Amino acid sequence: EHYDEGAERSVLGPGIVPVLSETPGGVRNAGPARPGQHNDEVYGELLGMSPAELSALAQEGVL
Repeated sequence: EHYDEGAERSVLGPGIVPVLSETPGGVRNAGPARPGQHNDEVYGELLGMSPAELSALAQEGVL
């Protein structure tokens, strides 16, 4: 169990592996609030896909 800054509550999650003696691990959040939340950033900004390409993938059920 750890505190999720995004959810502002404690959530259950996997432990931090590996466990290091001098560098403690930690989890800041449990991930995006909804699947696909960052699709526009990843596919559009990082991978350079156009809005038309993203729309086509969404219509085909890929995204």
